[in-house]
Amino acid sequence: MMAGFDRGRILRIATNLIEVAYPPRCAGCGLRGRWVCDECLKRTPLFADPRCQICSLPSTGAACDCRELPDRIDQLWIAAPYDGWVRSAIHSYKFAGETARAPHFATLLAAACASMGADAVLVPVPLHAKRKRQRGYEQTLILAREIGKRTDQQVFTGLRKGRDTPQQVGLSRGERSLNLLDAFELAPGISAPEHIILIDDVATTGATLTECAIAARNGGATRVSAVVIAHGL
Repeated sequence: MMAGFDRGRILRIATNLIEVAYPPRCAGCGLRGRWVCDECLKRTPLFADPRCQICSLPSTGAACDCRELPDRIDQLWIAAPYDGWVRSAIHSYKFAGETARAPHFATLLAAACASMGADAVLVPVPLHAKRKRQRGYEQTLILAREIGKRTDQQVFTGLRKGRDTPQQVGLSRGERSLNLLDAFELAPGISAPEHIILIDDVATTGATLTECAIAARNGGATRVSAVVIAHGL
């Protein structure tokens, strides 16, 4: 390795050059200069306190019964509703190759991940290998790495999707669960960290998070938290 090589510095310079050539664009209205403008943020604001400390959904101060908490998940944190600029931003990030949005998403999630403990390990919800080849990248892995830069938490890539499944869009809660049954697993010979934080873009019924949690717990995890960008219900 050449003397003085600083991978982090090179990445920061590359990111700055990309942003000069392709400046941030508001996902809501297309305004250049930021990932979301003030007006679009007002129309679709991030979830704010008071919120349930277990399932993360906004509350009015009454005790939450956490009916929306996915099975086998100990704690869930969500940044925003899946609507408005958030929906557009996630769609561009997942399907249109706009991976430059990852640092912005990471800033929305980093504090929540850090609050769950320095020993917690970030685990991106994986794509099946076929889907990853088609897309050309794994958006959750990119996001987890960006969060890790901000929190100094490790990223674990031993969780994988061993079975390709049809898209979840349009399926009922029960159909989603059946569709993903036993779809996730740990790579052979690998154990899961004791405390993991699953990282994903959207949680709808929670079926994906549940199946990932089951695979992780079968592999040795004793506490499974989850942090996602948006709630899709």
